[in-house]
Amino acid sequence: MADTQKLLALYTRMRNQGMDARAALDVLHEAIDALNEDDRLALAQRIRQQERTDGANQTRPIRSIPSSAEKTEPDARVMCPHCGKPNQTGEVLCFSCGGFLSGPQPDIQTRILTQAEPASDGDDFFGADSVLILTARNTQKAYEIHPQASTRELVIGRRTNSGPMSPDIDLSDSDGNRLGVSRLHLSIRYDSQYHTLTAFDLGSANGTFVNGQRLHPHEVRVLRHSDELRLGNMLLTVTFRHNAMSEQA
Repeated sequence: MADTQKLLALYTRMRNQGMDARAALDVLHEAIDALNEDDRLALAQRIRQQERTDGANQTRPIRSIPSSAEKTEPDARVMCPHCGKPNQTGEVLCFSCGGFLSGPQPDIQTRILTQAEPASDGDDFFGADSVLILTARNTQKAYEIHPQASTRELVIGRRTNSGPMSPDIDLSDSDGNRLGVSRLHLSIRYDSQYHTLTAFDLGSANGTFVNGQRLHPHEVRVLRHSDELRLGNMLLTVTFRHNAMSEQA
């Protein structure tokens, strides 16, 4: 139950920062799937109730799990990969077991219009075969990342001994704890349509800065080659490495 409460708190924090409901669950889905069935059902119920009562949210509430009294078999459209039960199109969590449903992930983040049309030879171009390299200034450790290989956002932060989930890129070995990096600090997503990388602060305690400018709630920022990324007090240099195939794209 403690993990369920932590996951709900993380979900609420991301929603309060302006992240779409599906995107927030996408970040948390591995931790949700690791829960037992009772805890998954309890978490889904809490999320459903929260979305229904939060009239201030402008995004469409997600559909989730009905109560046990309401639990009826929906029209078969999406099969749950965990329990095999059918779910209606548009569901995020399985009505029966609470597991995260697989399926195509739409582009749900709002784009910043001034950054929406990158040129193929610009410093914001990130091809299908490009590599993102984040180099920590304090240790010179380089983290090589392939965001386009993931079907969801990649989370950058620091690993702890407790907590329901860990980041995909762990900055603990570059003194992330002392420098104020949150456990779940920043998400990075690959945009295959525009060939760019977008960054979204996950409600970090000490903030995310790109070239000295802080990311505000609801803001999605396009990353560029040679950007300076600051997570709390940790400075990271952004480098795009392109192989011959991506350079010709």
